[in-house]
Amino acid sequence: MLRLMKEAEFDRVYDILYKSFDLNEIRTKEGQKSLFNDSAYSVLVNQDVTAVFGVWDLGDIRYIEHFATDESIRNKGLGSMLLDEFIKGKDTPVILEAELPGEEITDRRINFYKRHGFKFNGYDYIQPSMGEGKNPVPLKMMSYPLALTEEQFKEYRKRLYTQVYRCDVENLGGSAPNTPASL
Repeated sequence: MLRLMKEAEFDRVYDILYKSFDLNEIRTKEGQKSLFNDSAYSVLVNQDVTAVFGVWDLGDIRYIEHFATDESIRNKGLGSMLLDEFIKGKDTPVILEAELPGEEITDRRINFYKRHGFKFNGYDYIQPSMGEGKNPVPLKMMSYPLALTEEQFKEYRKRLYTQVYRCDVENLGGSAPNTPASL
């Protein structure tokens, strides 16, 4: 059911992302379009473009940068079915970022992923700024099918910062850079 997005569907896809995420968690429309120049990035959609996966194939892991469904189809099981299709499509582990627990909506989202076999990793993580005028966002990393060791977490965080967010990092320490090198 999942397929690669067609270029003509980009505006519809971006509209779903725009309505589904805090503005600090998405790139500008131009920044999002520029990702298609990176062979590791792709957008998968369902047939009628009501569900969107922005994904990175980083070789030994797949990173779901964005997963969203149109408001009209939420809570009807399609997202669950498509997520299962995605994670079971390959043997490659999957990681994603989740909001901090503690609020009803964020707890529901975390539990959604847990029901699909994702493990919540408690390590401190900050999503770097998605561009000019956008703030870094404290999040947590979730992984499928296994929880991450601290070493794996640090390695994946470094790879996300450099390959996905394009941050110029020399020493990550415990925090993330505030500004991407280019987006």
